[in-house]
Amino acid sequence: MFHTYLSSLGCSCTTVQSAEDIVSSVADGKLDAVLMDLRFSRVPQERLACIIDKIPPSLMKHTLVITRDAFDAKTNELLVQRSLHTLPQGRLVQGMWEILQRIFAAPWFEGSVLRGMRVAQMIFDSFHTPLPAGVRGSFGFSRHLSSWLENIIVDVSIELLAGSGRISLAGQFTDYATGEGPRENFPVAVNGAAGPLARARTNGFGEFKLQFDSVKDLELEIWAARGSWLAVPMPEMNWPRSSVSSWGATG
Repeated sequence: MFHTYLSSLGCSCTTVQSAEDIVSSVADGKLDAVLMDLRFSRVPQERLACIIDKIPPSLMKHTLVITRDAFDAKTNELLVQRSLHTLPQGRLVQGMWEILQRIFAAPWFEGSVLRGMRVAQMIFDSFHTPLPAGVRGSFGFSRHLSSWLENIIVDVSIELLAGSGRISLAGQFTDYATGEGPRENFPVAVNGAAGPLARARTNGFGEFKLQFDSVKDLELEIWAARGSWLAVPMPEMNWPRSSVSSWGATG
């Protein structure tokens, strides 16, 4: 039913067989929205909890959960906690189109933290604490950031590409709690209000690199294992005009 209806609206549908498949589909850029059907689940709260952490923060407002007309308090608590769109079975026909319109119109990123989201805290910004003289990337057109959460460190170097107005972002993700150091093949995405700007995967050293058009508000998302995504808010890309002008003159 859902495939037929969504196809008639011009949507391309992908069926995932497991919660882990959601991570791969997101990493490959296959998902713009998520539809979860809990009507026939014997333990909807457990099913929802298993899947919800595999959905990146930017897709939360693009997720629709179809439920029974009456469901348990724990399931309802989780739905409310994550601010998910819900549609009870009794309103499937008359409510589907209305709620899909709201989902497709919702911004990907609004610069605010969603409840239940794992968000890294910035602990270093070279714009406020410049790197020592002689250290690579200490020029005005390069910005270095470090963020931290639960023994996870994300280091990022951001540069404005001369003459293009585009941004190059190179970073490294390391989980010190596991003792395994850098993580390989983990999905990384940078999002703006209109949607994903670029995607990548970490290499064997936990490194990643992305290029994208310069926008005001950005957010980095990384699959941090431990069953969930990590959001890394980025500061405004308010590059000093003098730095941009001087680079353009020498490039």
